[in-house]
Amino acid sequence: MLMQSQVDVTILPCPVCGRTPSVSLKGIAGHGCWATLKCKPFLGRAHLKVTEGKAHPERALRCAVDTWNKAVMEDEEYDD
Repeated sequence: MLMQSQVDVTILPCPVCGRTPSVSLKGIAGHGCWATLKCKPFLGRAHLKVTEGKAHPERALRCAVDTWNKAVMEDEEYDD
C-alpha cells in the first residue's frame, strides 16, 4: 500500500482554515486508483476537495496533490 510519505511532493495547507487536507486512496483491482484530498471541518462541508483517478496509486496521488496545490495558489492569488 502506498503511504503519503513515499511521494516527494508537499501539500499546501487549506486556504480557508490553514489545516493540512486529509488524503484518501481507493482502488479497484484492474480499474485503477482514485486519490482524494479534502479539507473538511468536523460536521461541516468540505472547503476544497480534489479527486483524481489514474492507473497507478503513485500517479493518482501526485496528480491530486498537484491539482490541490494549483487550486490553493489560485485562491491565494484571487484573495490578494
